[in-house]
Amino acid sequence: GINPHKSFWSNFERMEGFFLILHLALFYLVAGANLVKEQWNRWMNTSIGVSVIVIIYGLFQIAGSIDIRQGADRLDGTLGNASYLAVYMLLNIGFALYLLAQNINKRWAQVTYGLIVLFQLFIIFRTATRGTILGIGIAVLISSVIYVWKAKGDVVGRKIAAGLLLLVLILAGTLYVAKDTTFVQSNTTLNRVASLLSYKSLLNNARAKYIWPIAIKGIQERPILGYGQEGFNYVFNEHYDPKMWTEEAWFDRAHNVFLDWFVAAGILGFGLYISLYVLAFMYIWKGSFHLREKIILIGLLVAYAVHNMTVFDNISSYVLFFAFLAFLHSQHAK
Repeated sequence: GINPHKSFWSNFERMEGFFLILHLALFYLVAGANLVKEQWNRWMNTSIGVSVIVIIYGLFQIAGSIDIRQGADRLDGTLGNASYLAVYMLLNIGFALYLLAQNINKRWAQVTYGLIVLFQLFIIFRTATRGTILGIGIAVLISSVIYVWKAKGDVVGRKIAAGLLLLVLILAGTLYVAKDTTFVQSNTTLNRVASLLSYKSLLNNARAKYIWPIAIKGIQERPILGYGQEGFNYVFNEHYDPKMWTEEAWFDRAHNVFLDWFVAAGILGFGLYISLYVLAFMYIWKGSFHLREKIILIGLLVAYAVHNMTVFDNISSYVLFFAFLAFLHSQHAK
C-alpha cells in the first residue's frame, strides 16, 4: 500500500485495515469449520433477537424519546449511521426468512418471523437508505422469477412469487409516476428512492458525478495491486474536483464497495472479492438447500451486492456477511 502502516492498522474512525480483514478471515475459517446446521440456526436466531432490540431502539427514536444522531429524519439506531442500520437489518431479514422457510408450515414461525421481518423492513424504510431499498426490490424481482421458473410443482408458491414480482413493479411504476407530487417530495424516504428513477438525478448525484470517476482515475494509476487498504483518501486528494465545493469536503471511501476494493487491491484483489459472490452463489445453487431456501439466500446475496454499490462496509455488516459465507461453506462441506 501507499501507506503500509495505515493499510494494516487503519484509523480510529474506520478500523478497516488488513488487521480487521485478517480477523474476519479467521472468524470465517473457525465458524465454517466447526458450526453445524443446528448451531447456525441458534446463531441466526440470536442475531435476529439482537436486531429486535435494535428495532425497539429505533422505535424510541421515531417516538422522539431517543435522539437520532445522524440527522433529523433518517434512523441510525445504535450504529450511528442510517446506512449501517439498513444493511444490518437487511442481513437479518435474510436470516429470518431462511429460518421461516425451514419452518414454513408452523404457525409460530409464520407469526414470529413474519412480524419481525415486517418491523425490519419498516426500520429500513425509516433509514431512507436508497441502495438497501433498491437492493431489496431487485432481489425480490430476481428471486420471484427464479421461483416461478423452477418451482413447477408448487402452484401456491409460484402464485405468491408472481404476486410479489407484480407488486414490486407496480410500486416502482407508481413511484415513478408520482415522483413530482407533494406527497412524494415531502416524504424523505420516498423522495430519495424516487431520485433513483430519475436519470437526471442519478447524473447529478455527487457519488456518480465526482467520487466514482475519481476512483476510476486511481484504478488507472495502480491497476494491479492498488493503493492498499485505506488508500482511497490519497486518490481523492490527488484528483479532487473543485466543482465539488458544494458537496462534502472530504471522502475516504468511494461509496461503492466494488470500486473501493479495486482502488485498495487492484485487479487481483477486486477479482478475489467478486469471487466471494460467485462462489457463494454456486454454493447456494448446488447445495442441498430446499428451493425456497435457495431463493431466499440468493435474494440476500443480490440485495447485499446492490446495497454495496452505493455505500461501504463496516464491522456490523462485515461480521454478518462473513458469518453468511461461513454458513454456506459449512453446509457445502458437510
